[in-house]
Amino acid sequence: MGNEAPKPAPAKPVDPMDAILDMKMTSKQFERESKKAEQESKKLVEKAKQALQKGNEEGAKLYLQNSSMKQKHSISMMRMANKLDAVQCQMKMAQGNTQMVAQLNKITPYLQFHSQNLPLEQMYGQMANFEQAMDEITVQQKVMDGVMNKNDIGTDVAVDNMLNQLKMENAMEINQKLQQSNNAVFNDIKNNNQNLINQNPNNVQEFKQI
Repeated sequence: MGNEAPKPAPAKPVDPMDAILDMKMTSKQFERESKKAEQESKKLVEKAKQALQKGNEEGAKLYLQNSSMKQKHSISMMRMANKLDAVQCQMKMAQGNTQMVAQLNKITPYLQFHSQNLPLEQMYGQMANFEQAMDEITVQQKVMDGVMNKNDIGTDVAVDNMLNQLKMENAMEINQKLQQSNNAVFNDIKNNNQNLINQNPNNVQEFKQI
């Protein structure tokens, strides 16, 4: 009784993500091994060609046999890599589905609780009040727009009147300047004539005739 062997500890469950990672690394290793075997197979074929060129037919056969074995090994390694890739893809999908189901199991009771306790009448009442308030704001905005448009019309009329007044003032200033200019020219002509008369009194009759 006292010499009984201890019971082995129960094996820990394998984490799916760890298993997927291990398979991915193993698949890459198989791919590298496949490429290596393929390269060695090509080298053996080249050696077989060289042996034939030297007349060593028996040696060429041995090289080709080894090349064929390497080629089969390369194909076998590539198949294993492809199988591991397929398995890890399936495990990823299964793991994703498991996580999705777990999330749904957490969310579903929460949704059910709120759907059963949702105050629909209160919610509809609040929505109706909101729509009514929005309608009132829209009506008030239209009234304000109408008032502002009327004020704009009055402002336009006042601006037009001010513009016409400025035009009249400008016209009066221009006429006044023209009148002053004409008077100045007339005075200059008169003064010039008087100077000529003073210089030559004999020209008095000519200017009178003019």
